[in-house]
Amino acid sequence: SSNSYSWFWACGHTNVSHEVKQGKLVEVGRWPWQVSILFLSLHLCSGSFIHQQWILTAAHCILSTSRPREYTMNVRAPHLPDDGIELPISHIVIPENVTDFTFQNIALLKLKKPVSLSLLQPICLPPPYYKPTVGSLCWLVGQGRSADEGEPKRNSTLQELATRIIDNRVCSQQHQFRLKGPKKSFGDDTLCSSTDSIVDNCQYISGSSLACQVNDIWMQVGVLSWSFGCGQQNYFPMIYASTSHFVPWIWKQMIRLNAFNRAWHAFPSPLLIAGHTLLVSSAPLWLL
Repeated sequence: SSNSYSWFWACGHTNVSHEVKQGKLVEVGRWPWQVSILFLSLHLCSGSFIHQQWILTAAHCILSTSRPREYTMNVRAPHLPDDGIELPISHIVIPENVTDFTFQNIALLKLKKPVSLSLLQPICLPPPYYKPTVGSLCWLVGQGRSADEGEPKRNSTLQELATRIIDNRVCSQQHQFRLKGPKKSFGDDTLCSSTDSIVDNCQYISGSSLACQVNDIWMQVGVLSWSFGCGQQNYFPMIYASTSHFVPWIWKQMIRLNAFNRAWHAFPSPLLIAGHTLLVSSAPLWLL
């Protein structure tokens, strides 16, 4: 449909503007894909808007895939009330046979109804198995709360943190205490990043997006799984599910649950990588 096409070409763009809030001029619209995942109307995790009816988050945030009605998505936009609006979830999907959220910590939430692009702008997904260059400066963006705020609440604060991609071998060495199973190192399904900054409001930020800018287009390369050192210097690398590794799975689930009509499966997907436009058809995903 024409709405699907307009969604597709709009991904990865920001819509920065300024508003006066509580007497201060503040920037809004810098991360228009970031949302809050609520459980029984309480903030639980972050999520990112990747399609007009789909949210990407971390699997360990999902307490039960069989009760999607208990989850909602909180959207905040410049023209909405300060606490935003809640939208219902109809389906929850996580990878089959997940036994260790360290390595398959990714989930999809389908909204009951499509969201207008006047409320949110989707972030682009990378091509399958794309790897950001070690040392690349990216941004960790999500909804969170500070450690001293007590019990979970509905409200959360948008957080942003500059962070650099690090080599998985270095990351594995620093996280040996975590790698206790048969898998002794992080593979292609995992990304790591490191920062010298202090993470303040880092409670309930799982599911936050690791966003890198390529040719003025924002692309989500990771979904935050684990971070350490709330409110203090973060000496351990942050661990993410590598979005590109799971892109075939993501598209397969979206197609299975009718995210696209049949006309979509042959429609080429433009992905801007390293100065080149790479046309990747989603047609082969029908074969998965």
